Amino acid sequence: MEEATYGRNMTIDRCTQCKGIWCDTGEAEVLKGKWMSDFLDSGNVKTGKVHNKITDINCPRCGVEMTHIK
Repeated sequence: MEEATYGRNMTIDRCTQCKGIWCDTGEAEVLKGKWMSDFLDSGNVKTGKVHNKITDINCPRCGVEMTHIK
């Protein structure tokens, strides 16, 4: 897992292997409204489609089940 900062105050977590994006509360909504969402989603399309179907994922930080956002 790595942190990447975009703009003045947007920091996201990205898996160093699959390039999946972990968003903190509210970040996904902000990204959806900006051009950055397409830019940040730079992982393999085929791998992304497989991972997008998984809905029971625990947070890599605290272990709590995460909310799946489409």
